[in-house]
Amino acid sequence: MASVPRRRTAAGRLAVVGLGERPRRLVRRLADLGTDRPVGLFLPLPAQRDRRTGERRTRRGLDDLVRLIREDRVDGVIVALPPEAEFLLPGCLEHLRASPVDLWVLPAAGDGAALLEVARRPLAGWQTLVKACFDRTVALGLLLLLAPLMLLIAVGIRLDSPGPALFRQARGGRGGVPFEILKFRTMRVMGDAAPLPAVPDDRRVTRLGRLLRRTSLDELPQLLNVLRGEMSLVGPRPHAVTHDRLYARLLPGYAARYRVRPGITGLAQCEGLRGEPTSLAAMAARLRRDLAYVESWSLGLDLRILLRTLRLPLGDPRAY
Repeated sequence: MASVPRRRTAAGRLAVVGLGERPRRLVRRLADLGTDRPVGLFLPLPAQRDRRTGERRTRRGLDDLVRLIREDRVDGVIVALPPEAEFLLPGCLEHLRASPVDLWVLPAAGDGAALLEVARRPLAGWQTLVKACFDRTVALGLLLLLAPLMLLIAVGIRLDSPGPALFRQARGGRGGVPFEILKFRTMRVMGDAAPLPAVPDDRRVTRLGRLLRRTSLDELPQLLNVLRGEMSLVGPRPHAVTHDRLYARLLPGYAARYRVRPGITGLAQCEGLRGEPTSLAAMAARLRRDLAYVESWSLGLDLRILLRTLRLPLGDPRAY
């Protein structure tokens, strides 16, 4: 039988995805070891439903596993498919790639095969606690320090144009779960129409809004997102959900950026990749920096990115 991963996850809660007797034996072995707590066996397909009744035909599919991962009830996943079902492997891995878990594949050839590591959790155990404490402590301190400025900006927005002081939009968060991002409103309210990205000399941008965009002061309300646990100070910048769906189809590995919480600033922004991507190549370049951050996280890296962000020029020509 395959060897169990030597590198333990924080709580050792491992799930198995597979078909047939082989993954069942693996689940039993995990239970016998005692140190790992198997979550169970899941089918390598989303849960299917009866077309007439709407009831589930399969009880534990990939959708159920992703839900448990989002509830922080799974730390690692082993995919063990028989040779006749190997064609399901790419789709199965893509389904799980956005999830913040350790991910292994048990090769179909031979029960004695070693597990192949596909992805590793960027943050585990004490690292998760350190980053969360750092984020919220700094965010709270900045909110207290900048409260007078933020109040002044909010009043200025209300006086500059009709509408609320804050702009809210659904963005892709950790594990692919959408959240509502907060920003100072920089555009005129245009009814219920979905807002389009700003373009150079955009007439929708208000006078105060143009200043807020160029100085990135419109991002300050995201400190509240950090306090709520939806964002981090440092991480991949979140995109609109519709843009996420588009780039996920066009750029392989895009979903892996969901393995950490999105950030107010990030490695890509420090290296000049700011503002709206102007092409697929520009988005691919940003994705490479995002994935580099995900794979090499450390508290020291977060500190360096924050310091580099503070040194960025206030007048960014790409913020229009």
